[in-house]
This record gives sequence, structure tokens and C-alpha cells, in this order.
Amino acid sequence: MGVLTMATRAIINEDGSMTTEEFDPTQEPGYRPEGPEPVPEEISRRQFCQGLAVAGLITKAEAIAFIQGSALPAAMQAIVDGMTDEDAAFEATMLLLGAGSFFRSHPLVLIFAMAQAMTETQVDDFWRLCASL
Repeated sequence: MGVLTMATRAIINEDGSMTTEEFDPTQEPGYRPEGPEPVPEEISRRQFCQGLAVAGLITKAEAIAFIQGSALPAAMQAIVDGMTDEDAAFEATMLLLGAGSFFRSHPLVLIFAMAQAMTETQVDDFWRLCASL
């Protein structure tokens, strides 16, 4: 449930007197909440691949190969190669190469972020960047 934010505004009447009224600023035309945009939970495969390249986390050539499903970017392949459980490595590879979309809450996002020394805020900003593409 959202937080109800009411405000008061002054109104100058035709006779010059002033009255006040309460209103909900979130319902006003052009309203934009303060702070960063919400973090989307899901982004498309294209947004993710392009975002990785735009953010400099992978090369453009890696992004193209990744979106085609032909190869993992080196940074991701290194993570998969470091997995000691062969089944988990296979599952991660299949997910990364075959997913149509990527979810912010998926555990592999955290693993990749840790490998890149990214903070939660940086991951959120990256997800917002991807969503804007």
C-alpha cells in the first residue's frame, strides 16, 4: 500500500481573500517523485546485453555474441568456470545463454555483481540503465 501524501495550498479568491485546500501532489499533472526511478524487476535479454556493453562491463563484440546465444562474455564465463558443482555451472550457462529476460532478484545477479565489485546501488543503477535502453 502506498503512502498518502497530502499537502496544503493557498488559493487567492476573486475578492482578494485567501483560503487553503488540501490536495494530493502525486495526482497533479507532471508529478515526479523525488529520488531515483524505481528499479525494475525484469529487463529483456536485449536490454541486459546492451546495458552490459554500454556500462563497459563487456565489449560490444561480447554483447553481440551473448545476445545471439553463441558465447558468454569473458566475465561471466569466468564465474561459471569457477563453479565447483558441474550441474550448477551447466544450469547457469543454460540460463544465461537461453533466458529471454533477466530478473534483478536472481542469485546470479548478485554473484556477477560481487565479481565486478559492484555495490547494491550500482546494480540498481545498472538495472535502471538497462531498462532505459
